[in-house]
Order: sequence, then C-alpha cells, then structure tokens
Amino acid sequence: KSNFSKKLSLDNYNRLWIGTWGKGVYRSNETLSHFDKIELVSSNSEKISGNYNIILDIHQDKNNVTWLATAHGGLVKLLEGNGFLNADEHILNTSLKNYLNCTSIYKNDDAIFVGTFTGLYYGKDFSTLSKVEKVGNEKINVIYEKNQKLYIGSANGFSIYDLATKKVVFKSRRTRKVTSFFIDNDRVFIGTQQDGLAIVALENIYDEENYTFFSDNFDNEQKLESSRITGIKKDLQGNIWVSSYNGLHLFDKEGNSFLHQSKFLKGNLPSVIINSFYIQGKYLWLATPNGLLKLNYSNSELTIEKTITKKDGLNSDFICALTFDDASNIWLSTHTEIVKYNDLNNSIISYGETNGIESTSFNNNSYFNYNNELIYFGGIDNITYFTPHEIKDFNIIPEIIFTNLRVNNEIIQFKPGNSIIEENFNYVEEINLNHHQGFFSVGFVANDFLGNLNIKYRYLLEGYNDGWIDLQNRNEINFAGLPPGNYTLKVQASRDSQNWNAPHTLKINLSGSPWISPLAITLYSLLFLVILFYLIKSNNYRLKLKNNLEIARIDREKEIELSEAKLTFFTNISHEFRTPLTLIMSPLKELLEIENLPNKVSKNLNTIDRNSNRLLNLINQLLDFRKADHGLLKLDVSQGNFVRFSNEVFLYFKEAAKMKDIKYKFKSEKDDIEFPFDRNKMEIVLCNLLSNALKYTEFGGKITMKLDRNDEYCIISIKDTGIGM
Repeated sequence: KSNFSKKLSLDNYNRLWIGTWGKGVYRSNETLSHFDKIELVSSNSEKISGNYNIILDIHQDKNNVTWLATAHGGLVKLLEGNGFLNADEHILNTSLKNYLNCTSIYKNDDAIFVGTFTGLYYGKDFSTLSKVEKVGNEKINVIYEKNQKLYIGSANGFSIYDLATKKVVFKSRRTRKVTSFFIDNDRVFIGTQQDGLAIVALENIYDEENYTFFSDNFDNEQKLESSRITGIKKDLQGNIWVSSYNGLHLFDKEGNSFLHQSKFLKGNLPSVIINSFYIQGKYLWLATPNGLLKLNYSNSELTIEKTITKKDGLNSDFICALTFDDASNIWLSTHTEIVKYNDLNNSIISYGETNGIESTSFNNNSYFNYNNELIYFGGIDNITYFTPHEIKDFNIIPEIIFTNLRVNNEIIQFKPGNSIIEENFNYVEEINLNHHQGFFSVGFVANDFLGNLNIKYRYLLEGYNDGWIDLQNRNEINFAGLPPGNYTLKVQASRDSQNWNAPHTLKINLSGSPWISPLAITLYSLLFLVILFYLIKSNNYRLKLKNNLEIARIDREKEIELSEAKLTFFTNISHEFRTPLTLIMSPLKELLEIENLPNKVSKNLNTIDRNSNRLLNLINQLLDFRKADHGLLKLDVSQGNFVRFSNEVFLYFKEAAKMKDIKYKFKSEKDDIEFPFDRNKMEIVLCNLLSNALKYTEFGGKITMKLDRNDEYCIISIKDTGIGM
C-alpha cells in the first residue's frame, strides 16, 4: 500500500502498474498478490541517474512497450527483457568481472565451470566463482566431461580435473593448444590448434609417449588436410567427425586413418573454416564465417542441403557457435547477436542489446547446453544465458512509414506548389517524375519502438519486378535506369521473415524523354523511310547509270572490234590490190619508155600511168590510215615545190572532169612555191577536196584550183559551181 499513488495502469498481462509521487514505479504479478519496484536501468546495465521518481502517467502500447511520463526526467521508455540473463550481474569476483572473456563453459547439477583467457573458474553459481589455480593462468579453450572427470584444454596443453575429489589429477605439456576432446569407449581423441589430432587409449592418457598424432605434416595414413582442429563429435551411426580449418574429416576405424570431405562430399563448402558444429541425426550443422550450413550424410555420401546467410535474414554471416533446444530450434551466436532459427519454417529472430544481451562480441565455439534447460554463450566481456522456452518473441508486425524521397541525390521537401510532393511523403499516394528525374530513391522505416534489430524489409515494383526483392535490414531503395512507364511500389516489413505486414504502396509515373515519345518515334520513322527511299532511289539510279555505262562500254568495244575488223579487211584487201597493180605498172613503165609512140597512145598511156599511181597512193593511204588508228603514223616532211606537186595532183582528175564536160583549171601566181610539207599527207588532202568538187559539180560546170602565197602561208582554194557538200 502506498500513500503516494499518482497513476494506475493495467497492462496486457493483467499486471497492475502504480506510478507514485516521489517513490518511482511499482508493478504487480499477474494475480495482483505481490508488487515489486521497477529499477530503471539503461540498456548498457548502468543505473539511470536523475530524478525519475515522480510518475505522472503510464502507457503501454500495442508492442508491450511501457512509457512513463515523469515530472523531472522527461519521457522514459521501458523495454521488458526477453528472458536473457547476463553473468556479470551476479559475479562477485572482481578480477573475473573486470575481465570476463569467456572461451568455454561447463555446468552440471552441482557447479559451473567458466574458462577464460586467464584461467579456469569454478563455483556453485556465478556469484561464487573462484579460480582453479592448479590449471594455470592460460587461455581455456575447451571443457569436456566424461565419467566424472573434466578434460580441460588450454594454450599450453590440457588438464584432467576430478569432479569427485575436486583436484587436478593430470597436467599435460606435450600436446599444445588443445581445442577439443572426445572419448569413444576406451579411446580418447584430442584436437589441437596447431599440432593436429592425437589418439590414445583411455588407460594410457597419462603416458604421452603412447599418443598417435595425425596432422598435415604427414603423407601417410596419419595425414590430415589441416592441423587446426575445432571440434570432435560422434553421430548416431557411430561415425566420428572432426571439424577443422579445412573442412570435415571422417574417422576410418578399420584403417585407423581419416578421410577428408573431398572424398565423399558432393560440391564445395562455401567456407572450409568451421568454427563449431552440431550433429542432429543424419544432419550436420556447421557454424562458419560464411553462414550456417546444413549437411546430409547418407549412404556414405555428404551433400549440402541448405545454406543460411544474410540473404536469408541473418544480420551477420559469421556464426561463432550453435546448439539445439528441445523444440528443435537452433540457437546461434554471431559476433554481436544471439539468433533463433527454425528449420521447419525458416524463421529467423535475432536478439541483441535491446533484448538485454550485454556481450559486445561472442567467442568461437564458446557455448554450453545444460539439458535444454539453460543455454550459455560466452563473449569477450560477458556470458549470456537463458532458458529457451522462456524467451519472449514480439509477434506484432510493424507498419511501414515512408520517410523521404530523393531525386538525383537531393531530398525533396514537401511544400505547396512542389511539382513532386505537396504534403508529408508518408501520405503521398502518387508521384510524377520526368525523364531528368530517373535516378531516385525511396526511404522508409518500421513504426516500431522495440528496435530494428529483427526488422526485415522487402519490396516489389509492379510493372518491373517479377517477384519480391529482399532488402534485409536496409530501409532505402534506389532506382536508376527504369524505362518510362507507370509503376506501383510496394514495401513490407517483418520480424521473422515469415509474417509480413500489409504493403505500403506508392504509384510512380515516370515520363520518357520527348526525343523518344511516340510522336518523335513516328517522325523518326517517317524520316527513316524518306532517307531509305532516297537511298534506294539513288542506288537504283547509280545501278542504272552503271549498267548504261557498261552497255556503252560494250557497244564501244563492239564498234572498235567492228572498226578493227573493217580496217583489217581493208588492209588485207589493200595488200591484195597492191600486188596486181604493181604488176600492171611495171610493163606500163616499159611502154612509156618506147620512143615515137603515136600521140594518142602516149596520151592514153600517161593517163593510165597517172591513175595507176593514184590508185597506188590510195592503197598506201589505206595502210597509213591503219597506222594512224594505232597511233603509229608520223609526218614525213621534206622541202619541195608545192606548185608542181599540186599540179600533178590536179591532173589526176582531169579525165574525170572531161567526162562530165567540166571546165577544169589550175591557177598559180608563181611557178615555184617552196616550203616543207609531207607529200603523202598533202596528196590525201588535195585528192579529197578535188574528189568532192567533182562529185558535187553538175555536167558542164566549172572547177578552179588556185594557189597563193603570203609571207607565212601558202593558200589553197578550190572553187566549183556545184551544190556543195
């Protein structure tokens, strides 16, 4: 009974809370038959200083968190312990309490033994712990009990402690850094940190000369793949397993040797370092720096069935130790937490500082399970212990609150007129982003006052993701490179990775760049078609032009071939004409040399001679034309009387003019005009001119050839009365 009662409150467990004026806060048991004063202690076990004795109000929220409104100490948040206890709260031994680095633990019905970096401690409970001086001041790695004897492995060997007489009966110094023991019938297995593993008959354990060692220094049947042993255990089939810094070894009793896992393991372990392991029927559970592993040993074959890591809900992959409770829950210690894992539903619940665990870091393989009634985990500055079924789990699923929106790495402040958000982001249902705002992130948090240690998040972006994306304990999602479109973001939270709250949703409309809009794509398509049409047309034109040029080339080649054929024909026939003409001209020369021929005969013979020469010149001209066509014709210039030469050519056509009754006259102002010329070429020119004049002059017409000379040139004119060419 209190005369200073200020506030009464009944919590969810039917316990009555009494806030007093000056006496603090009291709480009853569930039957209201007994009240205890609640001492206010911070999460680091230090008593809260300040005046919190005047309680103005008491409130318990849906998470069973109790809130106290005080007159002088502000608002106080009370988190009830989950059931975890810490040894330093009970230890009275000052030297141990100041340096409680627990490396090994053993408990029986009568006492508890604690191995530390500075030796072994013994007592009925934590409050009565005292040092076992005969073991020494060295690090205690393992405490193993068999037949009322404790086998205590340390840095400098091992000791045997008789529980009945409470005395050390043997102390070894040959086997250094002992980390593990196992006694199978009459045979003792001793694991060390650097010398491998020793086997000795139990009756000869005091005689270290009888020890048989196995290590990585041997290449025979005594070989191990690692000399750093971390544990030794026996399964239900009688197989003895040895864990090390290079995986597992299986003892071959018949060969008195060890088989490495590489001989019977399918696949590879994600970590060859094994900190601790536990055998559950045919399953081997391994605590490794890379997570928790579940292995199945059946039909002489070892297979990996499951790997549990951070992606499955752990806050750390580094597993220090593990054990089971009678409900088949696996209890793990990591560097900073204790974790309960259920293999049936894959639920993971982590416990840390907010749950009353005061160890800042746990040691490898430092644990003890006392008949499933108490589980101990040793840390570098404390021992955490608990009764598994008394651990309270908070099953209330927290709600999600959207806290901030970042666009291009800048937090968007909500205010009226803001183009993105105009109100508190948690109440925004939809945001619109343009193509310059494609890099953005959404921040959120669970509305929870129990701490975020066990809170896991996941999200789904409808319209982009096919399934939920696990975030573990990350409470921000970054987006970059999303294609334009309309999306719906859904975010959920859970305490055990099994039960999730209703998703908090946000519609996200991301517009694309105008350069890739439907209109722009249509214009690009039209432009592409125009360019394609132009290219096709241009290509067709080039092909047509190329074909025309090819046809012209072929025609030209055909013309050249035809011309060549004609020239060849005329050349050949010219040679044929030349032979009989030469045969005609030879006797003609002889006839012209006969003297006293009748005038008429002589005149006719001279006409025949002139025309024969003319015909020979024509034949030669044909041959010269052949040469000219091939670029072989050259001028043959010589000095001569051009008047005499021209008159000779003029006389070639005299008889032809007479036959057409044409007045045929040759005129020259001078009888001698001397200059260099090619007789053959000039003969061709003059013959062509005179021949054309005769051809186009009618009967009875007139043709006059006239030569004149000025200072530089000789002027040739042929005038006729014909119609012209």
